[in-house]
Amino acid sequence: MQPHLLIALQGGGAYGSYQAGMLEEYFAQNGQPYDGGYGVSVGALNVAQLFGTASGTHDASIQEQATNAKRLAELWRSEIMGDDSIYKPYRSTGIVTEGARRMLGKGIFGDLAVATLRKQASVYDTKPLRALLERNLKGKKWPRAVEVGAVNLELGRFFEIPLANPTHGLTGIDAVMASSAIPIVFPPIEGFVDGGVTDVTPLRSVFQHFRDVRDERDARNQPPLPQELHVYRASSFPKPKQGPFDRVVKVLERTLEIFVDNTDREDYERAAFINELAGKMHSTQYSPDLKVKEEFISWHKKYAVIDTYVIGPSKSEMGKFSDSARSFSPKAIREGLRLGQQRMADFLKNKDDYLLEVVLFNDDVPELPR
Repeated sequence: MQPHLLIALQGGGAYGSYQAGMLEEYFAQNGQPYDGGYGVSVGALNVAQLFGTASGTHDASIQEQATNAKRLAELWRSEIMGDDSIYKPYRSTGIVTEGARRMLGKGIFGDLAVATLRKQASVYDTKPLRALLERNLKGKKWPRAVEVGAVNLELGRFFEIPLANPTHGLTGIDAVMASSAIPIVFPPIEGFVDGGVTDVTPLRSVFQHFRDVRDERDARNQPPLPQELHVYRASSFPKPKQGPFDRVVKVLERTLEIFVDNTDREDYERAAFINELAGKMHSTQYSPDLKVKEEFISWHKKYAVIDTYVIGPSKSEMGKFSDSARSFSPKAIREGLRLGQQRMADFLKNKDDYLLEVVLFNDDVPELPR
């Protein structure tokens, strides 16, 4: 019996090419289509392309995922030809902004100064990204179980936005843009920014979907299905970083890395803990006490063991295809696609090595080649 299979795609900017390579190889090897998908940031772009069809039905998405995965890889290869395919600095206009640009240069600090003087909400303009999405997603529809994550600045909360019926007055393309809106770097979309601020990988949404499926099947007196999740990472768990942290920028960069890493790990560790606890409960005998028995049944319906596999670059691979999540160079993208294909080929041969619990225990995915 095939499992009910979901995919969750992590954020990571330009590192998303690695995910596209994994998806291309997965379907080239006749991988089982996914029943639903969840994405954050660049994972939102990839999941929207993977599941988008003209009709938006579940059956259409099942039939077209292999073709869509090919198109996604081709999008990365042929339509992203540099940073300016995704974002561009705001133009310096007038004496003050021209002076700031000349003094600070064309890098991030000059771009920040110009954006600040122009009273922009971000360092960069993302009109090129919107044009890219319009070319590839306009007219697309999505099945119910496809969501992207974004954080509402006003409420300070993470929201799962269904692409089939986007909330908060957003369109599907708006939702993908919002999920990708790195705070300060990219402009907010209707008050929403990158979901990676609180959920680098949207696992909570995924596990709620699994629970809903179990409840629906139970209500119809259908037997339970095995449930499986593939987590596609765009980057590795970070390496420890040596100092000295003797400047403000170095301290800030390292602090942000630690914050993102801890946020990411918490979701994985919570999922692994629930799997362990649910597994032990499966082997526990029912108590003769009716109240205890009812509590057990209630808990058992809420939680279940989900076979979760974590697939992505190892620590040693990071830097081999890109030095920065903001660097969309064609060379880096091609290498990311190639390494992603190689990783997926290994996963399909050595699946058990990618179990969530194994990856967490080793603090890394297996090294390649092997």
